Amino acid sequence: MSPDAARDAAAAWGESPGEGTVHAFASGDWTMLLTGHGLEDVAYRGDVVAPRVFFSVRDESWRSPEIPISYDLPAGPSKTPGDAVTFAGRVAGHPLTVNGSAQVAGRALRIAFELDVESAVDVARAGPCVLHTPPAPGAPVATGPPGAETSVAAPSRVSARPVVSGFRRLRLPADGVAVTVELDGALFEMEDQRNWGDATFKSYCPPLSAERPLRLAPGPPAAFTVTLSTEDRATAPSRNPPGDAGAQVGDVADLCAGAPVATLPPIGLTHPGGELDDKTLARIAEIGPAYVHLLVDLGDEEWTDRLRRDLEVARRLAGHAVLTVDCPPGREARLHALASISSGVADTAFLFASDEPVTSDRLADTARHAFEGSGVRVGAGTRGHFASLNIAGRVPDAAEVVGVALAGAAHDDDRRAITTGPASYAAIVAEVRRIAAGRDLYLGPVGLAPTFDSWPPRGAALPVRAAWDGPHRRHSSRFGATWAVAAYAALAALGPARVCLAGTVGGRGVGSMVDGRFHPHPLHAALARLAALGPGPYATLPPGGYVAGLIGAQDGLVAVMGEDGWRVPSTSAGRPVVARAVLRPAALPGRDAVVTGPDLVALSWGDDRSV
Repeated sequence: MSPDAARDAAAAWGESPGEGTVHAFASGDWTMLLTGHGLEDVAYRGDVVAPRVFFSVRDESWRSPEIPISYDLPAGPSKTPGDAVTFAGRVAGHPLTVNGSAQVAGRALRIAFELDVESAVDVARAGPCVLHTPPAPGAPVATGPPGAETSVAAPSRVSARPVVSGFRRLRLPADGVAVTVELDGALFEMEDQRNWGDATFKSYCPPLSAERPLRLAPGPPAAFTVTLSTEDRATAPSRNPPGDAGAQVGDVADLCAGAPVATLPPIGLTHPGGELDDKTLARIAEIGPAYVHLLVDLGDEEWTDRLRRDLEVARRLAGHAVLTVDCPPGREARLHALASISSGVADTAFLFASDEPVTSDRLADTARHAFEGSGVRVGAGTRGHFASLNIAGRVPDAAEVVGVALAGAAHDDDRRAITTGPASYAAIVAEVRRIAAGRDLYLGPVGLAPTFDSWPPRGAALPVRAAWDGPHRRHSSRFGATWAVAAYAALAALGPARVCLAGTVGGRGVGSMVDGRFHPHPLHAALARLAALGPGPYATLPPGGYVAGLIGAQDGLVAVMGEDGWRVPSTSAGRPVVARAVLRPAALPGRDAVVTGPDLVALSWGDDRSV
C-alpha cells in the first residue's frame, strides 16, 4: 500500500494499512468475504448462513486484542468445490497464534482453527465464534444431536441471559435456509448481542459459567472446528434490505414509503472537563448543542472547583447541563452540595456508585432527598451498556429520568459490526421504554467507545474519567462521522427526549485541541450540517438497509449503505465529506409535503474495499 493510500485509509476509516483489504472467495455454491477480522457474509446460493465466523481472544479484563488475519487463496478464480483457503494470525500482545482453513464439501462448509500457545497466559476467552442473524421471535432454536434435539423459542425481546448453552450442535433458521452448526473442541453458548448494540446473536466458547481465568499453556495446539450445513426451508421470508445493491443517492427517496417520521430530538455533547477558550466554544457552538453532559467524580477532592468550571462551559455553550455522578462509598453527603452548585444549569443527574454500571435504589433515594427543591432530577439507568440494565430489569422507584448508554464498538470494531449495529436500537429502546414505565427516556452517551468499563474484574477497570472520554481509533475518521449520522437517524424515530451523540473535545470530541487550537473532525461538519437542517419532521430511513439517515420536505442528511458498509460514489481522491444529489419527487410519509429538493445531502467517503 502506498503512503497516500495508507493515509486515506486512516482518514476515511480510522484503520491501519491493509486492514480493510477484502478477498471475495467462492467454492461450489458457497461465497464469503475474507477480511482481516474473519470470514464474513458466509452464504450458500446467495442466502447468508452466518454473518461472520472468526476466532476470538479476550484478555482477563474482557478486552479484545486484535488478531489480524492473512489468507493463502487457491490460484485463479476457480469455484471448484473442495478448494481450501488457509489463514493465519497472531494475537496482538499475547504469545498466541491462530491458524486454520476453510473448505467446502457440497452443502457443508468446514472451518478449522488451531490455537498455538508459545508461553503460559491467562485469558477470559479463546475460541471460535459464529454470528447469527437473529431469528424471528418464536422461531425454533434447537440444540443436541439428531433425533435428540431440544428446542427453545427465539426470544421476542432482547434476552438478558444466554439463549442456549452447553451445546456442540445448533440448528436455527437463517435467510432462506435452515442452518446447522456443528462445533468441536469445546462446549458453546449463544447470546443476544443486541445487549451491546450489535445486531446479531453470537455462539462462543466456553460458556460464561465456566471457571475463569482460562489458563493456557504450551503444548499441542488446541483444535476447534465449525461446520456449517444447510437445508431448504419450507418458507423463506426474505431478509434482504430495501433498495437495490446498485442504488445511487438520487434513488433513496423511493425508500421513504412507509418510513417513520420523526422530529429530531435535541443533541447533547459530553465534555471531558476543563476550560475552553472563546474561539473553541464558537466553533463547537456551530453544532447547536442543546446541553452539555458532564462527569462529576465525587471521589476527587477538587470536585467542586472542577464542576463549577465545567458548568460554566455548559452554560456558555448550551445553557443547560446533564450530569453523570460517580459516587464512592461514604461520599453521598456531597450530593447536597452538588445540587446547590448545579441548580439553574443542570436539570438531571444520573447517579452511580463507583465501579457500578447501574443505579442502586439506595443512591437514588439519597439523591431524591438531596435534590429536593434544586430543580435537578434523579436520573437512573446504565452508563456502560444496555446489557447491565437488561439484567437488572428495573430502575429505582426514585428515578425521574431513565438513561442508557450505547457504544457502537462495544464488542468488535470491524466495519461490519459497526455499520450493522444501529439495527439493534429499536429492540433496545423498546426494552428501555418498558423498564422506564413512562419516565423520560435519555439516550447517551452514544458513540463508538463505551463511557464506562463495565466487565473487567474489580480493580482492573479503566479509571472513571479515562473511560468517560472514550477514545476510539475510528472516531475522527469520515466513517466515524457517517456512523454518528446513521445512529442518530435510527434513534430519532424511537422518540427519546434527548440524545447525547458526541463530545466537545478529547476522545469523543467533534474536534481536537492541537497546540492550543481547535481542529474539527468530519463529525463537526456532519453535526453542523444537521443543525442547519432544522428540527424536521423527517422520514427516518431504517438502518440495516442500503440507506440510513433523514429526509425532510426540503432537505436531508443521509448515510448511504452498500453491501460492504455505508458508501456513496466518491471522487478519485476519495476525500469528500459531502456529496450532493437531486431527489426525485416522493411523498414524505404522513405529510402533504413532497420531497422535491433542493438537494439531498449525503455524508460520504471513498471505499472500494481495496485500500
